Amino acid sequence: MTFFDLIYLVHGNLWRRKTRVLMTIGGVLIGSMAIILLIALGLGMQKNLMESIGNLGDLTTLTVRVPAACTLPLRERPQSCQNVLLNPELVEKIRASSTVVEASPQVFLKSSPAYLRYKNMESNVVVVGVEPSRLASLGYPLARGEMVITAGQVVIGPKVCEYMFDLRKRQPVQPQLDLLGEWVDLTIQRTIQTNDEVEAAEAGVRHLRVQVRGVLAETGGASDYMIYYPLSEVERWTRWLTGKNIRREVEGYDQIVIKMADAASAAELDQALTSAGYEVDAPRKVIEQFNRFFVSLQWMLGGIGAVALLISAFGISNTMLMAIYERTREIGLLKSLGAKNSDILALFLAEAGALGLMGGILGALLAVTLCAVVTQGGAGVLSQIDGFVSMPGIGIPGLNGGTTLLIPPWLVVFAIVFTALTGVLSGIYPAIRAASMQPLDALRHE
Repeated sequence: MTFFDLIYLVHGNLWRRKTRVLMTIGGVLIGSMAIILLIALGLGMQKNLMESIGNLGDLTTLTVRVPAACTLPLRERPQSCQNVLLNPELVEKIRASSTVVEASPQVFLKSSPAYLRYKNMESNVVVVGVEPSRLASLGYPLARGEMVITAGQVVIGPKVCEYMFDLRKRQPVQPQLDLLGEWVDLTIQRTIQTNDEVEAAEAGVRHLRVQVRGVLAETGGASDYMIYYPLSEVERWTRWLTGKNIRREVEGYDQIVIKMADAASAAELDQALTSAGYEVDAPRKVIEQFNRFFVSLQWMLGGIGAVALLISAFGISNTMLMAIYERTREIGLLKSLGAKNSDILALFLAEAGALGLMGGILGALLAVTLCAVVTQGGAGVLSQIDGFVSMPGIGIPGLNGGTTLLIPPWLVVFAIVFTALTGVLSGIYPAIRAASMQPLDALRHE
């Protein structure tokens, strides 16, 4: 039996049982479409989230901190924290590396609540001390204004004013203020501990008059809510707040921000610092974690679609078994005319494979059509599926902009090949049963 003979017989046999074939193809179509759409949903969610996470920073930036246990008073720190310190020596050692573009320590103004006040409006803020000359080279994107940071000039994150409160009207300020070029007051308050209660110390309030010279671009991270002030000024006010001198060689900095030459060297330094006991935050780690999550999600969604295809596989087997009973004499006639067992086997496998192939192609076409319709006009409905909530200070923005179904070419090819292969596998038992028939018994069958 030649290839063209096989095609001719497959076409004729399937055409004779149009209703049953169409119902079987319909089951395969649903399974194929389910696989494509469910995996496409996972890919679309991954694409949207990766684009959002990309704003957190490039893959060459690292933020190094010490573990929480290493921030306890010296006497209470575990032995493992003995050499885990963000001191000037470590900063210089990092800067000496040929793959490091820039490294700079940062210190938060703590031990006191800090407030930003503009006219009759006020908000809690986080003030971080930086080295002004190194901030631009660390990759902090400036949206507006100038990167000028002095004792009387600051740069702020784009969401510093998001939670401003109008003290006169006693309500949140809407819309968000634009403070670029404005003079504002930074209020810090020294507190003392008395009888387990925190009280304001006498003459313990300072108002720092500063001008907002620049606004950073939004990154979706904690930096959006910070005010950047000179490191030397933050250290000076920290001494005033705590009433003691600060020895960075002993106490260390709060964090070190490092800009690397490329992603590969960033990964190497990340591993080295982590092995030394430091905690390292990097956008690369967030992306890797979400990639692992979405791979698992796509397997799960694909598995759900595969269940629908498995059900259709039983339909193909049932169709082919019914064909054996209806065509028993025809099988006997073919064998009496010289058809081999392998020819009968190939014929039934080809018919089962054709059912799977046609269902896969139609399912893929319908899935692509639905994807185009949803992408054009129905994305708002699917946006509810992945409505991650964006929390202030956490660098994962929400995906409320709408989810798209992403169908790459490989997914269509995979679905069609998978359904065709499923059809062939479903036809193995009926094909073996047909090929094993004895010609005389088949011819006598009524």
